[in-house]
Amino acid sequence: VTLVDGQDGEAYQGWVVRGDRYVYGLTPFYRKHKLPVGAFVSVRPGDSPEKMVVDYRSHRPRTEWIRLIAPKNGQISFENHKRGIGAEYDDLMILGADDLAAVDALFTATQQNRRSLPSLLRVLIAELSRLTPQGTVHVQTLYSALNVMRRSPPGPIFAALQSDPDFEHVGNHYWKLTASS
Repeated sequence: VTLVDGQDGEAYQGWVVRGDRYVYGLTPFYRKHKLPVGAFVSVRPGDSPEKMVVDYRSHRPRTEWIRLIAPKNGQISFENHKRGIGAEYDDLMILGADDLAAVDALFTATQQNRRSLPSLLRVLIAELSRLTPQGTVHVQTLYSALNVMRRSPPGPIFAALQSDPDFEHVGNHYWKLTASS
């Protein structure tokens, strides 16, 4: 399909899986508008069946504390930093990055290494839990971070969290690593 930027009408090529509510090909849109992962993006039908309008609610950038992906020595890590955000976003899913090339390299390395989902979740929970005093991570944050490293729908993530003894549910969709892991 043709994805049409609702802000300025620029067209991009993309794929839409309507039944699964999935859109592929938004990288140029996200980069052009400097949108972080977790920004609320809407997709609606265009003026013909092969066109979809992609938009977001913009506002004057406000300085917010967000999680940044900060790859170090080929490994994923996260830091909290202030950044100007000019769009509405989900605070559990927001992720920013200063070095997109390093994030892309991390994604490629993860694909080549074929690490298991539980293995990736262990790393992500260990890294993300350092950012909170409780040492826990919300499942939406895990989903968002995992999909930077490897594409996965929510189902397998929940299944891995539920079935692996290294993960402990602490309530309200928050998880932590068990003491033995």
